[in-house]
Amino acid sequence: MAINKKDKKKYKAGIDLMKAIGMEDWEVEDKIYQTKELENWKPVTLGELMSMSQEELSQLKSFCWKEGHSRCVCIGINDLVVTEKEGYYNVEFGDDNGGPSFECDDLNTEIHKLGDGQWDYGLYKKKNEPKTKS
Repeated sequence: MAINKKDKKKYKAGIDLMKAIGMEDWEVEDKIYQTKELENWKPVTLGELMSMSQEELSQLKSFCWKEGHSRCVCIGINDLVVTEKEGYYNVEFGDDNGGPSFECDDLNTEIHKLGDGQWDYGLYKKKNEPKTKS
């Protein structure tokens, strides 16, 4: 699949940079997909995650990477379990694509591409929409 014309125009500077460092078309397409998919979302911190209600958890975007490349995305998580261990937190949850788990160092850690490098995960909430004047 080739990079479409609209994306070529919108992300021209980024595409040129990625090409300049030797990225293949499919790698550039993957980065554009990630950018578009997460455009209006921001990572939650572990502390935020632990204080969320089930309703709030059901509205999170769960994103997964495999070996650095986009793999799957869905809305909503369940069965959240956070276990404090010796100096870190182990985080487990369920989503439509499986049962991710990863470690966090502290409650302020943003949950974005956390994992072991082979499988990485992110949890995102919608960015606040700017208020419009009536």
